[in-house]
Amino acid sequence: VAEGQAVLARECLLGRVEQVSPYMSRIQLFSDVDSPRIEVRIGGRRAEESASGEAVAFVDYPCSLRGLGHGRMMIEDVPYNYVRESAETTSAPERRRIRTGDLVFSAPGQLGLPSPLVIGRIAELQEDPKKRLVYGLLVEPVVGVDQLRDVFVVPLVPPERIPIPE
Repeated sequence: VAEGQAVLARECLLGRVEQVSPYMSRIQLFSDVDSPRIEVRIGGRRAEESASGEAVAFVDYPCSLRGLGHGRMMIEDVPYNYVRESAETTSAPERRRIRTGDLVFSAPGQLGLPSPLVIGRIAELQEDPKKRLVYGLLVEPVVGVDQLRDVFVVPLVPPERIPIPE
């Protein structure tokens, strides 16, 4: 176990190893107020005609996640056109909008992980009354702290060994 390694529980990313000592390690959850921001992507389910039934459609908007404490996280200052339909976008080709219930994934390569993993789910879309053209996205973890029994620590993968899809 080393500092900075990813911590998983039930197929979702919870946080990172913050401190290591000979007999125990300290884990910092992404929901912690002092947790460093992590780059994320937002995706929602879309129905497809494939045999699998559903696939994830990502919103083309890179953003970062910060902890609020009490098991909650926030994506701040998301432009309204990624959340809400407007007059000029309704005639444009269909573009995926952010909705309540969409999943928040780690960006490719974060924490040395070769594939994105689910971090949480968007619980609420909050319009900023001071800045009307941006939203805050309240994110809740998929697995609550009270549901944790076992966690897994993933060793870091050197960045030069991460395959980047083209």
